[in-house]
Formats: sequence, C-alpha cells, structure tokens
Amino acid sequence: MDKFYKGKTDPEVWQAFQEGDNEAICWMMQKFYPLLYRYGVKVSGDPDLTKDCIQELFIKLWNNRGQLGQVKAIKPYLLTAFRRRLVDVLAVEQNYARTLVPADREDLFPAVAISFSPEEFLIRAQDDLSTSRQLAQALNKLTNRQREAIYLRYYENLEYTNIAEVMSLKERSVYNLVHEGLNKLRHEFGMAVSLLSDGLAALALLAYLLLAAA
Repeated sequence: MDKFYKGKTDPEVWQAFQEGDNEAICWMMQKFYPLLYRYGVKVSGDPDLTKDCIQELFIKLWNNRGQLGQVKAIKPYLLTAFRRRLVDVLAVEQNYARTLVPADREDLFPAVAISFSPEEFLIRAQDDLSTSRQLAQALNKLTNRQREAIYLRYYENLEYTNIAEVMSLKERSVYNLVHEGLNKLRHEFGMAVSLLSDGLAALALLAYLLLAAA
C-alpha cells in the first residue's frame, strides 16, 4: 500500500479514493490516523470519543465519496472535517447550541480547549519539571484559539492557510492569534524569542527555544 501511493500527489490519491479504491482510503487512514487521534485527544481529553469520531469521519467520507469535491491537500481537509465532527459532538455533550454562537466569540463557545502538560516539554534530560511546568502554565493562560493555532502551527506543522481552513477563520486572523500568543509567552518568560523562519516540526521544539533563550 505504502509503496503504491508513495510519490503520489494528494489530488491523485483523492481521485483514486473517489473512484472507489479501497487501498486509497486505507492509506489515508494509516497515514493520518495518528494526527487525528493526537488532535482529538488534545481537544476532547477523551480517547474513546476521539476514536469514534475518527471512525465516523472515514465512514461518512467513504459513503459520500462520489459527492465530494476535489481536494488539493488531504491533511488539512481531514483535520477540518474531523474538527467539525468533534466540535458537534462536544457541543451536544456540553448542551451547547453551536449554530447560535458567532464564530468570533470564542468566549461563548469553549468546546475546543487545547491544554498542555509539563511532561510534553521534558525534551532534554537536563530540563527540570518546574521549568516545564512554568511553560505549560504559560501556554494554558492563552486563549482557546491561541492555543489551538499555536498547536496546529508548531506541533502539526500546518501553514497559516491550512490552519485558517481548519479553524474556519481568515488567514490574517490565524496569524494574529499565533503572533499575539507568542508575544504573551515572551512576556510571561521575560525574554526575546526568535522563531525559525522555516517553522518547527513540533511544539516541543518551541519549548526548547523558549528555554534555551533564557
């Protein structure tokens, strides 16, 4: 399966999926399940709920594949669809009327609330738990949307355009969320932090930069 789809572009894989190729959807599940699971547990804190939502997502995609449009990038597409499903389920559980909440009023819609733990930042043997706890606390002081945008940018390595798609926001709004969130972190730690221009593969590396810059 991997050998067959290795080197294929996302539009080519998606077309095969739409044409009913079982291996195409199996490849997508194998490739993107860890990403969706990570994100789902991060948002919901419920592994079983996350697994159910992922399964429901792929079943729905397969059953409706003929009605779906073309997809240029599968990863952000799946994240967007998965987030919508997850948010709908969480809204029901929280007795929240999602359709009545304006998209720009995150204070009225707390369903997506990513949090961080100190253990996530113990990436070096010499990192002490108190420093890691300080970083986790600083991140958790950010708004829900700031945490989610930073998580998607530096942990899942998504571009701003893709994050905007996932979060149903304008690209400029996403940039502002990340920029404001990082400024708060700089203020919290009392240091100047310069992010690499080519992005980071994981949020843990952001922690490394924050700690190393002290």
